[in-house]
Amino acid sequence: MARDTLNKRGLAIQQIYRHSLHLGALRHAIICALDLGHHPAALDDNLLFIEIKLKANHSDLPPKRQYEPISGFTLTMAETREMLGITLFS
Repeated sequence: MARDTLNKRGLAIQQIYRHSLHLGALRHAIICALDLGHHPAALDDNLLFIEIKLKANHSDLPPKRQYEPISGFTLTMAETREMLGITLFS
């Protein structure tokens, strides 16, 4: 049982490492999508959702090239709360 847990943790760490290779590209996507150059305050009240999937030939590619963005959109925190059905009580 301990070996299974270790294997699962190893897989999770490997997946985190793979996705960490894309931090620069994700940072760039956030800056552009939220237009942070013109509206830096947008970072405080907006979320960016990006759908990413493995490329068909991912096993032939280096880890940094295995994924591609499919779609994405931005929401304000109010829109996010509404979408998730979260209400705030004052």
